[in-house]
Amino acid sequence: MRITNSMTQNMMMLNINKNSRKMFGLYEQQASGKEISLPSQDPIRASRILRFRSNLDENEQYQRNVLQASSWMDVSEQAFNNTLDILKRMRELSVTGANDTLEVSDREKIANEISSLREQLGTEMNSTYAGRYIFSGYRTDREAIFTKDNESEYKIKQKFTFDELENVEAYQKFDKSDSGKMTNADIIKLPYKNSENVEVTINGNGKTVVERSLADVDAYEPADDEIVYIKETGEIVLGKNIKNELMDNDLEIEYEKKGFFKGELNPTIYFECEDIKPTSKEFGRVFEIDTHKMIYEVGVGVSIDVNSLGKNIFTDKLFADIDSLVDTIMGVTLSRESSLREKYLSEGYIDEDLEKKIEAQIKLEKSQISTVTQNKFSNMLEILDNKISLVSTEHTDLGSRMGRLELIDSRLAENGLTYTDLLSENEDVDYMELTMNLMTAQSIYQASLQTGASLSRLTLLDFVR
Repeated sequence: MRITNSMTQNMMMLNINKNSRKMFGLYEQQASGKEISLPSQDPIRASRILRFRSNLDENEQYQRNVLQASSWMDVSEQAFNNTLDILKRMRELSVTGANDTLEVSDREKIANEISSLREQLGTEMNSTYAGRYIFSGYRTDREAIFTKDNESEYKIKQKFTFDELENVEAYQKFDKSDSGKMTNADIIKLPYKNSENVEVTINGNGKTVVERSLADVDAYEPADDEIVYIKETGEIVLGKNIKNELMDNDLEIEYEKKGFFKGELNPTIYFECEDIKPTSKEFGRVFEIDTHKMIYEVGVGVSIDVNSLGKNIFTDKLFADIDSLVDTIMGVTLSRESSLREKYLSEGYIDEDLEKKIEAQIKLEKSQISTVTQNKFSNMLEILDNKISLVSTEHTDLGSRMGRLELIDSRLAENGLTYTDLLSENEDVDYMELTMNLMTAQSIYQASLQTGASLSRLTLLDFVR
């Protein structure tokens, strides 16, 4: 076959272009650090690379979820620690208050400190993470404890069991110069004072509720089939037969609360309730009570709930018990000696008899007050022990979830390294090998150019003999 000059030059250009493309491909690998830049270069490897990239992106998102969940739990744990410290301090104060040698003024000082600690409990319950209330369940935009007076109106439903019934030593003082009246009563504490339209149902049967005030002598002495609501204290006092009926049934209470003070519980977080304020944007809305678990997905098919519900930690009964203690301690006072003197003088007592009468009255009142307040503090010890145990249980549950989250985080970190290595093995270039190949390609390309240059200088004269 005859080889023409044109054929030689065409083949020369073809090889030069081939060598140029190969060298360009190596330059591209050197610049990008990747062995392939188009799926068509290696479809199987490209598919594998895309899968590893997807796995790596997914793993990184799970790690971000773990970080968010861990931060939420860290804030919750700090609130738990502070809460336990507060409750333990309250217990220490209650132990001191239960001492029968204390004066009335001493117990008032203790009650004042407990009241301050109660406010701090509200602050812990309103703890936030990134502007979201951590103990409010799904309703993270709502504070669990009102931080200022609120004009909302709600119809609230609560259910009580026989175990929540308390037998208390109630104390009433009707006149500043009279001794108080002590009454043993079975009560249920509502979380709010001054509620309206209180309705009680037991086993589906509605019961008549009589409203009385602390000024009524029989406020804590209902008839056997009677239920008394004391508005000033928020206490439901049960008659003997009602108490017996409650032993085998739940007691449901429905009431209306119009307006809330700073420090009171937000019913939309704690109870099943309905907004009944006509001018409210949520008028008619019913707030249900459910688990309110906030779930974070932290792996393929792996999720974890990150929140703890405030109503399970800072229970409405805890706040009601604390308020009742403080109100009782601050509400019982000794008669003034001047008032007693004036009263007994008007009754005809003089000289030594007058002094003995005053002394006896003050002694009686001190004994009554000591008994009532000492019992209140003693009862508070048992209440706080139960609450400390409850908070510790919830704290332990949070700790176990945090421990699990740490294990998940470690596994995700290992997965990230694995996916990164696999991705690198499939798409990253070996720079040492690439450098050698590039030098070889450059040499070949230069040689082809030199060969082409020498061929392009040939003329017909070069072929004449």
